[in-house]
Amino acid sequence: MSHIYAINGFFMAMREKYTKESASIHYFTVEWCPTKSSWADFRGKILGATDPATAEVGAVRRTVLDKYEELGLTSQPNVGDNGVHASASPFEALAERLNWLGAKLEDDAFGAAMLAAGIPKDTIMAWTKDPQVEFEGEKGSLFDLLEDLNVDDCLAKAQKIAGVTGDIGACANMAFVFIKPHAVTPKVVELVKAKFEEVGFTIAKEGSINGATIEKDMLVDNHYYAIANKASLSKPNELNPPAKALAEFESKWGLTWAQALEDGLV
Repeated sequence: MSHIYAINGFFMAMREKYTKESASIHYFTVEWCPTKSSWADFRGKILGATDPATAEVGAVRRTVLDKYEELGLTSQPNVGDNGVHASASPFEALAERLNWLGAKLEDDAFGAAMLAAGIPKDTIMAWTKDPQVEFEGEKGSLFDLLEDLNVDDCLAKAQKIAGVTGDIGACANMAFVFIKPHAVTPKVVELVKAKFEEVGFTIAKEGSINGATIEKDMLVDNHYYAIANKASLSKPNELNPPAKALAEFESKWGLTWAQALEDGLV
């Protein structure tokens, strides 16, 4: 065998769930005061763990799992099809509103707050692609660095990463949440809305986006850019594998990544 082809089947299979003719998402933009709930509790306790089987009883994902037939789902939820998606941080929520809703940076409350904090527009837009950034002597994912921070802490840390100063004004936590295609039923929509009302969150906007639009505008590709970029957009010589991955590649195939690129093997 002279060539081995590795295909990221995970991303393409996931993408199909969003772009097929019958697919849609139902979204919410929600706001709340950080004193009502931390961002970590919003994700971990209100919506529930990524694996719905380990989510707390009463969390949205656990309820969707426990009552999936009653709620109109055709299959049992799992780690991938876990009912709902929610932003991992105020910054990711901004990136998602820009992508899914076509929001303008200057008109978005958190986007305006970032600009007021001294972070340049070009930097903010580049960050929406989750680049590797330098922080405290180490390089890491921008999204990971800001994950689960409340709005003020997120702005302050973003300033440090960007190396800028500026005013940090009062701002609410604002997240983007959507019901995944496998779980879009009237009863799940009502379940999510009732949960937000129960915990005192405000639904600022609500709507649906169909599969044809998701396909045409490449919304899911942009949403999962870090995965899509490596799976279907970037060429091998445009990738920047971390040291651990480079070592694993060499151990597995008996040659370095650089040599494989030079020889045209990847």
